Amino acid sequence: MLRGCPLLASVAYVTALGCARTAPPPPDGVYTTTAVYESRHTGAVAATRQEARYWVAVGVPVTASRATLTAEDNANSKYQLFFAYPGSAPCKQGLAVFGGVALLSESNGSSPGTCDLSFYLDAQQATAAARVLGIPRKDRHPAGERVVGTFAPSQSSYERGQKVEVVLTLENPADAPRVNRRSGGSSRGPRDNQFWFAITRDGREVPKLEADDYGGWEGKSPLDAGARVTLRAPLASWGDVNVPGKYSVECRYRVDFSPIDVAPEDELAARWSRDFTGAITFEVR
Repeated sequence: MLRGCPLLASVAYVTALGCARTAPPPPDGVYTTTAVYESRHTGAVAATRQEARYWVAVGVPVTASRATLTAEDNANSKYQLFFAYPGSAPCKQGLAVFGGVALLSESNGSSPGTCDLSFYLDAQQATAAARVLGIPRKDRHPAGERVVGTFAPSQSSYERGQKVEVVLTLENPADAPRVNRRSGGSSRGPRDNQFWFAITRDGREVPKLEADDYGGWEGKSPLDAGARVTLRAPLASWGDVNVPGKYSVECRYRVDFSPIDVAPEDELAARWSRDFTGAITFEVR
């Protein structure tokens, strides 16, 4: 019984008081839902989604027609579960219970003949999900670890109004494995947010220009042993570099690598994220 709840009261009365008697999670598995509430509700199960709490009326257990469990970070501490089960639209949100922890689906949708759900899990929940669903937990493994990244300005000094570019050179050593380099995914906006820059002029911080990205096309290209690729970013998209002075810039570029021969169904799990960092200086006259 919750603190302050009367011993004898109607369901409507205790719900109005915020004293609704919730239910424990069902056994480990994936379930449909019949309703989702943002506050306590009698008979509902408490569930989380991205650290927010909801209360869910549980439907029936469902069996996967397709399920994958993929690491989302190099530390193998965050996972995404894609779960499809036979059904037709409209498909409601789903509830997953792994290790006794109830999770509300991050997304829900439909494709021909199936309802599609996705969940975010931590490593412990992912281990339980792999056991319950009988699927592998796809962990990340290093790829492209020997690639070297070097930042430089496109020239050492510029005239006012001249285009200032940061040049990043990625080089795979001659004796390193051939890898795929993934680009895009943060570029459907005014700039490529795989790059990040912090700019100072004469020792003072230049105000940052904010610009969101909206995903975008993502592709991959091979980086052979001994190969080199050059990328350019116009610095004016991150701050005002049209004022005369001496500039220093902290630089970062985030990119994913993967083995060259990875199977299509393992593409997500095979990614290995790397941040290349450096600093450059130049002058605007």
